[in-house]
Amino acid sequence: MVDTKNKYLIKTARNISPKGLVKSSAVLLPVNTVLFSSRATIGDISIAKIEVCTNQGYKNFVCNHEKIHFEYLYQILKRDAKNIEELGSGMTYPEISKTLISEYKIPLPSKNIQKKIISEIGVLEKTEKKAFEKIEKIKNDISKIISDIPKSKKENLGNIATIIAGQSPESKFYNEIEKGLPFYQGKLDFTDTYLSSPNVWTTKVTKEAIKGDILMSVRAPVGDVNLNPFDKICIGRGLCAIRTNGKLLQHFLWTYLKSIKEGIIESGNQGATFKAITKSQIENLKIPIPSTTKQKQIVSKIEKIENQITEIEQSISRIPKEKDAILKKYLE
Repeated sequence: MVDTKNKYLIKTARNISPKGLVKSSAVLLPVNTVLFSSRATIGDISIAKIEVCTNQGYKNFVCNHEKIHFEYLYQILKRDAKNIEELGSGMTYPEISKTLISEYKIPLPSKNIQKKIISEIGVLEKTEKKAFEKIEKIKNDISKIISDIPKSKKENLGNIATIIAGQSPESKFYNEIEKGLPFYQGKLDFTDTYLSSPNVWTTKVTKEAIKGDILMSVRAPVGDVNLNPFDKICIGRGLCAIRTNGKLLQHFLWTYLKSIKEGIIESGNQGATFKAITKSQIENLKIPIPSTTKQKQIVSKIEKIENQITEIEQSISRIPKEKDAILKKYLE
């Protein structure tokens, strides 16, 4: 099984034996083959750094090294992934066929120009890698702050907060003309902190969340949390609202729940097609109860660290445009 989420493919989830390879229609692809996912998630791209076989969900490119460098092809396919995806948009099951991808035209400058592009983009990718590594290090600082919270006093979340399980109204009550309350079904409208502006409203309200409530995603992906900035909203079955009863600062609880997301996921049920967590499981999450002063100190420390992460993420977000600028400089 091939995972093309990362630039370089260095290992696979499954292997095929030499005997199995002979009996199958699979082809063993050489190192530096460019792999392009052409079904389901169209446009994931990797460079194989091992010999590999793929199923029919990939279109793979073994480069003629006299004409095109595999790193250059990777950058062009990465840039044009959305355009290529649109080629299969009219099909019942979107897929990019071998014919479609074979006829797709790409710029082909001299090998010298290709190497200049690879070199300049390579500098950006090294910067990007270091930035991600820095974020991971900073996140470890947050984990340390959380791990240092005194563990002597813990209570079930259900004892210190009200948990409101979402319930979806019938779709006939939905609208986009701002009638009724804003309606949020799941984490689609989550940001780093606060819910984004609503896109859907409902004239029938099932379960309400009020301003300041913590909203948790209870269906895949499980455990993400946001704060509600609106006076009242209606929440669907993909969310629950968490409202403290005074023992905990809402912002402290939100910060703590963010930090234990992986633990929340492990609490969820392992469904055949998705993970979910029940109201009862959320109520039974163990939450530390430090003093109010300590809670404020913890929130202040973590907010400073998160501001650092935001600054780094903003610098990372500019890199794709900088890559495009390099390509334009040499190709237009």
